[in-house]
Amino acid sequence: HGYWNPSLDAFDEHRFDFKLASDAIGMSMTQLVRDANQLRWNNPALRTDNLSFTHIDSQNRILGFKRWNDHGNVVLTVLNLSDNQFESATYGVSLGGDGGNWEEIFNSQAPQYGGFADSGNFLADLAVGTFGQIRIRLPKWSVLMFRKR
Repeated sequence: HGYWNPSLDAFDEHRFDFKLASDAIGMSMTQLVRDANQLRWNNPALRTDNLSFTHIDSQNRILGFKRWNDHGNVVLTVLNLSDNQFESATYGVSLGGDGGNWEEIFNSQAPQYGGFADSGNFLADLAVGTFGQIRIRLPKWSVLMFRKR
């Protein structure tokens, strides 16, 4: 509990308590980190320097950016840094001229990470539509990732 510090400091010991990793919250966070690491491994675009910010919505505090490689792996990441929740597939995210179909590959608010059901776009076939956007459900305080099919 409290902040983490790998060494002793003037305010007491703040090393990581591994017992916390075995409770319900800790297990969910362990799964999230495991899945995020696997996602990075499975998508070489996430290990390149290719980066393009395609969506900036300052009013709603939402940011979208793409990473890609030269072999066709393209990943869009959407950050919702607010309490705003878009519960139906109405929020439009610009893809910066990229077309095609997209699939959700990560949702930080998914139930397995301690989030909630129907928070994302799992199994939705997201086609780029009007104004070069995909329409998504976007949970509050989330990170969503999509891969171009």
